[in-house]
Amino acid sequence: MQEAISKLMIIVLVGITSAMTYLLMGSIEGLLLLFIAALLMIGALYFGALPILMAILALFFISGSILFYNMLIGTTMNHQVQYFLDVFLYYGITLMIVTMVAGKIHDKMKEQTKRLQQYEERLMKYIAVDTDTGFDNQTRMMNEIFNEMQLANRYDLTFALVFLKIEDYKEFKRLYSSDEVLHLWQELARKIKLKSRVTDKKFRYKDDELVILLTSTTDEYRDVIYDKLKEVILEHQLLSSKWITLSYRTAFYTYYPKQEQTLEQILVEAESEMKSHVL
Repeated sequence: MQEAISKLMIIVLVGITSAMTYLLMGSIEGLLLLFIAALLMIGALYFGALPILMAILALFFISGSILFYNMLIGTTMNHQVQYFLDVFLYYGITLMIVTMVAGKIHDKMKEQTKRLQQYEERLMKYIAVDTDTGFDNQTRMMNEIFNEMQLANRYDLTFALVFLKIEDYKEFKRLYSSDEVLHLWQELARKIKLKSRVTDKKFRYKDDELVILLTSTTDEYRDVIYDKLKEVILEHQLLSSKWITLSYRTAFYTYYPKQEQTLEQILVEAESEMKSHVL
């Protein structure tokens, strides 16, 4: 139904603009009016109907004011006044119709884009693996940590979470190509796998952040784990063979059996710790 309405509006818009082209092509004034109509239509498709309708009203107000002033000083003839009134009536109404139809098409396109983004977001939640790193994504991470918390409570176990957030990641993306960004994540994933155990779980938590779940681990191993990571993730070789040094905001959280903290509280605490800890 929505698609049919969109097609109908496009047909109406094409029909009106075709008729305007046929009627206005015969004179310089007509070509100017047609050019203005085309600009306003494009504007309505891009910005929506409201700002363009306001522009049309402003255009006719200014034109009418100039005409009225010329009438007062006696420089405008009656036939010019009649011509303006004809333009104001027919051309103005047509412009408003074209603008409203184009504005509706703009709204439909905006809705369609928003709907597609929502579909993509939903789809990404069901795709468990991050394609850049091969690690599980945020949705899987939340489920895995929650399950690990229940397991720890049931069997009196501990586990640790290591958070690694790349500093100045936005700047890295701005300076380097998408191939370099992909290469960065692939190399980080490869190096972290080399330094982690088979039982450890790795996640792409955010666009610039990784999380490692270390089973049967407590806070006393924090320095050992950080030292192992430092050996491999601080220096990165670009595709151009140039070496750069990376830095990370870090957090280390140990979960003990039957803690009262929720997963959300753990994540908030980790975010807070990362503000003051750099690897």
